[in-house]
Amino acid sequence: MKKILFIMGSLEVGGAEKVLTTVLNNFDSNKYELELCLINKKGNLLSVLTKNIKIISLYKQSNSLLTKIEHRIYRHLRISFFEKLRIRLKIKKKYDVIISFLEGNPLKFHNYIIGRAKKNITWVHIDMFLYHKTTGYNFSEKHELEAYKNMDEIVFVSKMALNQFKKRFMIDAKYRVIYNPIDCKSIMNFAKTEEVKKEKFTICSIGRLVPQKAFERFLRVAKKLKDDGYNIDYWLIGDGPQKAELNKLRLDLDLEKEFRLLGLKNPPYQWLSKADIFISTSLVEGYPLVICEALCLGIPVVATKCTGPIEILQHNKYGILTEQDDESIYKNLKSLLNDKKLLKHYQEKAKEGSTNFDVKKTMKEIYSIL
Repeated sequence: MKKILFIMGSLEVGGAEKVLTTVLNNFDSNKYELELCLINKKGNLLSVLTKNIKIISLYKQSNSLLTKIEHRIYRHLRISFFEKLRIRLKIKKKYDVIISFLEGNPLKFHNYIIGRAKKNITWVHIDMFLYHKTTGYNFSEKHELEAYKNMDEIVFVSKMALNQFKKRFMIDAKYRVIYNPIDCKSIMNFAKTEEVKKEKFTICSIGRLVPQKAFERFLRVAKKLKDDGYNIDYWLIGDGPQKAELNKLRLDLDLEKEFRLLGLKNPPYQWLSKADIFISTSLVEGYPLVICEALCLGIPVVATKCTGPIEILQHNKYGILTEQDDESIYKNLKSLLNDKKLLKHYQEKAKEGSTNFDVKKTMKEIYSIL
């Protein structure tokens, strides 16, 4: 039986975290013994994991004094001794494979125990060229480059993510693309667990309320549609640091009745399944899970052009891609609102596109690299 260790920051609700729980829960427990090392043992998705997965926690509390001291010594002095010591004391045995499932801290801590495995693999979920968020505060460029060089294989969630990575890093490594698995059957079952009422045609978006999601565009476009006389409800599901800012904009635009900030929903499928259109206004995306989930539920998708949506929607085959500006988003939404046949077409294409994310197919690809 192969021993596999995964490393992740936490299991807070997020795209990569959802993917990881899907992957772990679908492993063949007769062939693989799984352990999960969490830098911080927290998150709503902890309850989703099957009981046979052993969890190792590096820090019990992310805001404890000791945790802050160890991280700050690295951040400000680039001294990794204390972080290395912590994970080496926690992870003492050998594994067949160690996988860091996210950029940044999971990769950094993985590199501290590179010698504990016969094979080391890391996952990249984002556009590392346009959105190099991992370096600086938590990870020096020197140490990040060193960590990637030490990996036996680097897995990307899309071809474009791979290409963008190559623009950022000149590394002679083994690369592979494995699309995120989506458990469509589970999503559809969850969507039926709670009855969500809607009053009219509804456009929905989901995500963490952070600048890269550019949700202010969603609000501005909603205002234009309202001024044009469209009687539509708008749902924004998620939480984050921009919540107050977005709520203020909502009130300033006189969208108090039409535009609802619904907060975090875990899972959000009951609400998503009721939407007539799903919209993504992001500036950057690696491989956005929520677009795949919308396709599974047969929801027509309108998304701004960036790495993940371009690949998922395959140049307007499974959904509509827009330019990175309000006017383009507005015009493409109106095309669906004004043409019932086009809306129906993309409902059908959404279901067709969802077959690209089959869980069994993805697990076979993952097994092949272990």
